Amino acid sequence: MAAAGATPAEERATILWKGETHPIGMLGGREFVVSDAARALGLTVASDASTGVLTITGGGHQILLGPGTAQVPVDRRIVPISGPARLVAGALYAPLDFFEKVLFPLGGAAGTWDAAKKTWTLVPAGPPPLSIEIAVVHVAPTTQVVFRLSAAAKTATATSERSFQVRFADTKIDPPYPEKKYDDPLVASVRFAGEIATIDFREPGLAARAYPLTSPDRLVVEIGRRAALPAAPAAPAGPSTAAPAAPADAESLAPVTGAPPLTIVVDPGHGGGETGAIGPGGLQEKEATLEIAKRIAATLPRVLACRAVLTRDSDIQLPLDDRTSIANHEKADLFLSIHANSSRSASAQGS
Repeated sequence: MAAAGATPAEERATILWKGETHPIGMLGGREFVVSDAARALGLTVASDASTGVLTITGGGHQILLGPGTAQVPVDRRIVPISGPARLVAGALYAPLDFFEKVLFPLGGAAGTWDAAKKTWTLVPAGPPPLSIEIAVVHVAPTTQVVFRLSAAAKTATATSERSFQVRFADTKIDPPYPEKKYDDPLVASVRFAGEIATIDFREPGLAARAYPLTSPDRLVVEIGRRAALPAAPAAPAGPSTAAPAAPADAESLAPVTGAPPLTIVVDPGHGGGETGAIGPGGLQEKEATLEIAKRIAATLPRVLACRAVLTRDSDIQLPLDDRTSIANHEKADLFLSIHANSSRSASAQGS
């Protein structure tokens, strides 16, 4: 009998992939060594020795997994698994469904586990479903509904009296929720059915326009009253990822006339893992800059004929190149980056 608290003995299993066999560590027939499987699929694995966290990348996607993780960050979405990952004798183990739901799809594979033969048999799978995140931001007089996409996608749009629909063509989607209500002056809810997303208006007769952005891939839907809705920015050069023609039952939108307003891109500094300075009460710079940026973006159109665009509207980490890419794509007349100073001196004041 093993002594209480003793490290369980590792077993060996096999992964069959593209005609080759790869060994993989296993515990109890239900947990497997993550790095073994990732490398068998040709994915890149980086380990943080101090925390045990693995960063797994491939095909432009990224997984983060560490000891105790049961909600797995995949790109910008979270995938729940049946139990937490465990660090045993220096190796990180994860439950069976982590491989089926997260790791194998990242490597373009689908797996079948044969417990009797202790073998994973993998076959090439179709492209993973398009994952989507939604952000709804009201910057008076319009609301932006931003679809953050895991990859570029073709879309078709249609407007009715009470809603705006986005149909994702030629791809399966992994929506963030079936339906979510929003406390927004113009948007009541966003719901998904099949490959269609529907934005329900707070009031009938609103106008809406959609345009794609890249780096990262997004579809931005601007909603407003007809007199207030600004013209959509020009699409980037190259093949468009959004279908310009709406279905026959779509309500056409009257073009906006007159000189285009100024475009001001407001960039809240830091975000995500980059907290920036942290105050004595725990306030993080990334939180302060986001709140300040939102207030600035909401105020600018009231005092100036302009269109304000936020580089981020939630707690996400954006590389510097992405921030400038947004400004360049929006053809910004002004790029305003918001930061906060810090000092170790308690008597410091001002800038």
